[in-house]
Amino acid sequence: MRFFRSNRLAFMLLISAACFTLACSALTPPRLTQTREPDAGSNEPSFYAAPTPTGSVLSLPDQSVDPDGRLLNPILTVWINETTEVHQQVLEEMTIDLDRDYGLHMEFVLVDESRMADLVSDAAEVNKLPDVIIHSIEYSAGWAERGIFDTDLTADVLDNLGRESFDQTALDMIDVNGNPAAIPIAGHKQILIYRQDWFDTLNLEPPSDYRSILQGARTIYRSDTLSAQSDITSTLISGLVVPTESDLVSTHQVFEHFANANGCDMVADTGQVTILSTECFDTFEFYRELVNGYSPSDIQTDISAINAYLSGRTGMILGSPDLLLQIAGFSEERRPSCLDCIGDDRFLIRNSGIKTQISGRSRLRDPAEFSQMSLLGFTFGTQPDLAQSFADYWFNEGYLRWIGVEPAMQVPMRPGTVDERSQFIDAWYDLPIAPNRATLTDVVGSDVTEQLVTDIAAAPRWGINSKQGNLIATVYEDNIFSIVLQEMLSGYFTSSQAIVAASERVVEQIPGYAFETDVPIFIPSNDTD
Repeated sequence: MRFFRSNRLAFMLLISAACFTLACSALTPPRLTQTREPDAGSNEPSFYAAPTPTGSVLSLPDQSVDPDGRLLNPILTVWINETTEVHQQVLEEMTIDLDRDYGLHMEFVLVDESRMADLVSDAAEVNKLPDVIIHSIEYSAGWAERGIFDTDLTADVLDNLGRESFDQTALDMIDVNGNPAAIPIAGHKQILIYRQDWFDTLNLEPPSDYRSILQGARTIYRSDTLSAQSDITSTLISGLVVPTESDLVSTHQVFEHFANANGCDMVADTGQVTILSTECFDTFEFYRELVNGYSPSDIQTDISAINAYLSGRTGMILGSPDLLLQIAGFSEERRPSCLDCIGDDRFLIRNSGIKTQISGRSRLRDPAEFSQMSLLGFTFGTQPDLAQSFADYWFNEGYLRWIGVEPAMQVPMRPGTVDERSQFIDAWYDLPIAPNRATLTDVVGSDVTEQLVTDIAAAPRWGINSKQGNLIATVYEDNIFSIVLQEMLSGYFTSSQAIVAASERVVEQIPGYAFETDVPIFIPSNDTD
């Protein structure tokens, strides 16, 4: 951890991080420890105060108070769910602008996404919250309902920026009692990436629904034809690889995408938990057969999934659009390594297909997408004038600079200003995603780009659309579904037992649950197609 300001706050975060680690180990199935990949680096938060243009650290402003007890030269503290060196560099540049142009003294705290919820909870308990928290949408409404976010202040800031300049569907999603829980920044869709050349070779339909996904995975799995073509032992070829580790949010998100496609929802608008439905049971059955039947036997992570695809060892993966940069050979961290990729970094992207929609097989099936959004929330106690100044900069001068770090992951939820309604989204199309200045359209074409951009906020999300903010925040904080799914895949549960366990663990999070909890009898189908 790098300290640039408060040792006391840093010590508090260290203690909470240690507690979080212990809590996770208690919930982790025993098999996990045998297959976990080495850490790429520390997940502990890093602190960055405003540097001067010469690169040295700016000394902290005078923290004396005026006659009314208000801080002179107050510092605005922002916790942000990004930790890469590129994000750090851009934030350092933005702090210079904020200090020079707005007189705002900034402190950014970079927190790994997997640690954010735990650290926010700990900070709230000891009244040490930052002024601003940039976070993912699962937590927005829940943190507002818990009194962490000041929705009145957020509404005032949003009105000053111009509500009409933001994606209205996104604003509706995070409405809490008539006020926005937070302000939407950007979003992206989850995508299914598949080896289109393999599907063509094996005369398979593109994987767009449960049936074609299962058929594709089954046919590709340990295919002798593909083994001869790729010079990879058939036992190393899998139909699909998705993250399955119990402490990964992405494990939940892949399953939720499949569930929405099959008409399976977690909770109704009334607050009734709806997991114990035939549509949800069918989703558990599909997921168990797909992953246990046609994926590698070990527990998988986001990293192992993309590595399998880059090396030509799997036919399908699901994840976020940043995977496209690696598949296209634009990442220094990971590059295509399949036999045909040698000497041709673009081979894999040319032979990959992309799907955003998946359909299920139940009577309630409907083509479904899964989207993720980042938002900016103001906590109670934040000075309104500082909040407004920061938002003015963030959503205007600084907006494209921030989004430009990862354009494929950051489609603007503010398409433009009040006067120029498409200013930011028009500029987004021209933002480079690679060192050679290639745009997303250059890499995947205009049709796929439009799929990735259109109606991001319209994708259904468990608990968010049904206005159960506190519940879905808890589900994500406790990794309830990621843990149940891993327990099922590890053999602790059958599909029938897993769905009951999932329902019970969700219901336990609802004080005074007022609905019947009778458990129906689930009978596995003989026809798993």
